[in-house]
Amino acid sequence: MHVLLLYSGHQFDYLFGLVTAFHSMEGVNVIVIDAKRKDNLENQLTGVRVLKYLNLHKKSLVGKMWRWIPYFMRLFGMLIFGKYDVVHIEWFTRRFIKIEQFLIPFIVKLRGKKLVYKVHDISSDLLLNGHESSYQLNFTKSQKYFLEKTDKIMVHNRFVSECLKEHVDTSKLCIIPHGINNFVNDRGISKNEARKELRLPEEEKVVLFFGNLSPYKNLESLVRSIGELRDSYEKVNLVIAGAPRAEHITYFNYITELIDSLQLDDVVFSDFNFIAQENVEYYFKASDVLVLPYRFIFQSGVLFLAYRFGTPVIAHDVGGISEDIIPGETGLLYKGEGGLAHCIKEFYQSNMSKNTSDEIKQKTNHRYSWEGIGERLLEIYKS
Repeated sequence: MHVLLLYSGHQFDYLFGLVTAFHSMEGVNVIVIDAKRKDNLENQLTGVRVLKYLNLHKKSLVGKMWRWIPYFMRLFGMLIFGKYDVVHIEWFTRRFIKIEQFLIPFIVKLRGKKLVYKVHDISSDLLLNGHESSYQLNFTKSQKYFLEKTDKIMVHNRFVSECLKEHVDTSKLCIIPHGINNFVNDRGISKNEARKELRLPEEEKVVLFFGNLSPYKNLESLVRSIGELRDSYEKVNLVIAGAPRAEHITYFNYITELIDSLQLDDVVFSDFNFIAQENVEYYFKASDVLVLPYRFIFQSGVLFLAYRFGTPVIAHDVGGISEDIIPGETGLLYKGEGGLAHCIKEFYQSNMSKNTSDEIKQKTNHRYSWEGIGERLLEIYKS
């Protein structure tokens, strides 16, 4: 079976895991259509063919124009003349998404081949631009056409499946778990070593917020909860690791002003930068627990990064996130923004704060293994 995987230059860590899944599948040959990267996939996983059609490094206006013309010529040339049985789309380019949503299914169906699509976020606009409270999905004509022509639509959880049921043929929907991040190294660094590296207090409580800063992630509620705990319970340190999105600088300024106004400089340790892959382990190993205070989310890749290191998770019970947390074993859930401080306190008073990372890894590694995901993908392709 020949599979053409369209990835379009998105997150490398998930692509790495996905190709790991393909490696576990006998009789499947995969060609990845991706971008030129500093991370070289074929050097890390032998036997993978990567077509680097997209050049994301061109910054000039002319360079950007000539980025897309060769890309689409190569992409549509492969779709028209290439050898494949299934086209598996993980990501579109977004900039020309309507063109892709119309032309890709048209060409694939004209050739009598099959098309499958993985839904990561149903609507990035709903998340990033603050419309999450409505949960209202409004599909464009190109989206409706694409979903109608797609043979199988893969989602990560039941929540997203339920969201899509009003808009697509339910027989097309299938659930495939989000795999554990296996690209970021786990070198076995101890908590004390990690805290020394980050200059954190070795014997105090430390919670982590990790990832880029966007309003939907509701970091302000976590900052306020840290202040509330200091006043009513005891000192809990907060590590914030991640850069603000370029379009959300106003939100970033709001967060820094909130930290100052609550006089939390002694308990908040911030690194408002992109965290390099080789440094990620320090942040998770230094922390007692990761906190995901999101207002709304379809699913979270950061959760599966925490599971990579055996770090427990406290999360706001919204969207599909509760489906991937085992309460009392891999993490805790809370409802309503006012419940976060109580949940952090509950965590430190429970046995979870004393669990080892190996215990959490044992509970999650099999459930979210890429080998299992590979088996599920093969079932979908064969069907």
